[in-house]
Amino acid sequence: TIAEDANSPAAPVVLAAGSTVVFSYAMRNTGSDPLDGVTLVDDAGTVGDPSDDFAPAAVTVTAGGKVYNTGDNNKNGLLDRNETWLYSASGIVGAGVYTNYATASAVNARSGVVVLDDDPANVFGAVAKIDVEKAVNAADPAQRTAAATGRCA
Repeated sequence: TIAEDANSPAAPVVLAAGSTVVFSYAMRNTGSDPLDGVTLVDDAGTVGDPSDDFAPAAVTVTAGGKVYNTGDNNKNGLLDRNETWLYSASGIVGAGVYTNYATASAVNARSGVVVLDDDPANVFGAVAKIDVEKAVNAADPAQRTAAATGRCA
């Protein structure tokens, strides 16, 4: 949904660092011809470094003893016009700003032309911290004296 889309680095989705994030991917055929050889790769937040890229898991259904993406409405193994295929992956949120890209590719089943698209996700891993300082009779609690803390020599 629009609320979950994290395209803007200026407005990342804020999650607690160390928590689990679930990435959901929806791949749609917006053209008129069916697409074959559908692939989806996530760069794991390291653009240009394919060593940690991964393929998100397809959300599947079994029909007639064969496994299909749940969005493959006619169960023909092709991403047809107006179909939406679903994928999912999870990971642990790191501290700070994180941007990763999903790249989809497929081959037009009629023309053989390769089609590509990509989409970013921007996350900010928030680190919760707290500090409390207690003072007694302190004129300036930020600049406490030994007398204000009760720790007298």
